[in-house]
Amino acid sequence: MKIAVVVANGKAARKIISEADGIRTGEYILAGEEFTVNSKGESVISYADYAIAMVDEIEKGNHIRQRISVLGK
Repeated sequence: MKIAVVVANGKAARKIISEADGIRTGEYILAGEEFTVNSKGESVISYADYAIAMVDEIEKGNHIRQRISVLGK
């Protein structure tokens, strides 16, 4: 597990990053802190898609001080 500190809207927020691997699809599902699976019954995401999701969250700043999860579609 890795912890990243993200600054959005002038406030620091801690993001916990779990390990991921796979192929970039450019699509992901944004979920809350409850365990979530995709249509295949999986809860996985590639490093590339995870990076896209984190950049999207930093740019949008929609979930400041909220726990979120992302998984591949």
